[in-house]
Amino acid sequence: MRLVTVTAALEDLWFDPSNPRIHTPEDSLTLPKENIGDPDIQLEILQKLAVDKEHSIFRLQVSIARNGLLPIDNIIVIRLDNGKYLVVEGNRRIAAIKLLLMGTYGNILNLSQEKIQHLTKIKVLVVDKEYPEENIMRFARLFQGLRHISGSRDEWNDFQKAWFTCMMKDSYDMGLSDISKIFSSEQRVVSRHYKSYKALMQMKDDSHFGQFAEAHLFAHFEEMLESTTIQQWLDWDNDELKFKNTTTLHTMYSLLAGAKKQNCTVQTLKSSKDVRSFSRILSKPKIVDNFLAGHITLQDALTLVGQPIHPKKLWFQRDGVH
Repeated sequence: MRLVTVTAALEDLWFDPSNPRIHTPEDSLTLPKENIGDPDIQLEILQKLAVDKEHSIFRLQVSIARNGLLPIDNIIVIRLDNGKYLVVEGNRRIAAIKLLLMGTYGNILNLSQEKIQHLTKIKVLVVDKEYPEENIMRFARLFQGLRHISGSRDEWNDFQKAWFTCMMKDSYDMGLSDISKIFSSEQRVVSRHYKSYKALMQMKDDSHFGQFAEAHLFAHFEEMLESTTIQQWLDWDNDELKFKNTTTLHTMYSLLAGAKKQNCTVQTLKSSKDVRSFSRILSKPKIVDNFLAGHITLQDALTLVGQPIHPKKLWFQRDGVH
């Protein structure tokens, strides 16, 4: 496919709702194209980019205010039917410019009228529309993935890679082996990302614990699916890509969320390392029961792993704790 250079008005450049950098478990994989330009959606994306320290928008603003928009990294867009452009690559830079022209930090950066005028027209690369729209979108997403592969300056984190993997597989029917080539990763890693994302989405869809399904738990789910013991405990179905044992699954969700139970905070697995430790005690039902009841800590439980399970020899039972 060809990329054609055009000059676009800043107000005609729309943020991409499918940008992995701003995606959260609450967001859908894709948004109907007629909703992309909704002012509320565009403003929400701008706010996400502006407040998240990971996006380093202020540093970009300083650079652009001093040096202008450098042509080193091209901004890639898709021309929409209404004449607007969907920014596939370069959302942070466009956000930085829009915030500058809105006056954010304007007094500090002392933008001249000449610079302001220059930033209202942006040179972008447009994906040629001589191909079917589905092919154009697929090409644009592939290009987006290649820009954020392992080792690149703007490498995505594992959750963002997993979201991209899920989008490419489910929305564009791309195989995991092909996706692994984009990220220069082993297929088993990409497969684990895909399954872990599905497992996190299962939690998001749970009526009791969905509110706790946040991106930071992604590493926990990766660890859960690395453990054969946890997979068996939760009855993981590798065909349906979901856990089937609702009872143990809700127990696990409560450990991940730190949910309240009978006016007390239940045990919490705060990190993926804690999940790994928890998997080590699952073969000891008595120890697990006491851990879940809050009678012993995870470290206590680990200390007891491998010891003979005898009621008279467990310290928490000698002290009258049952």
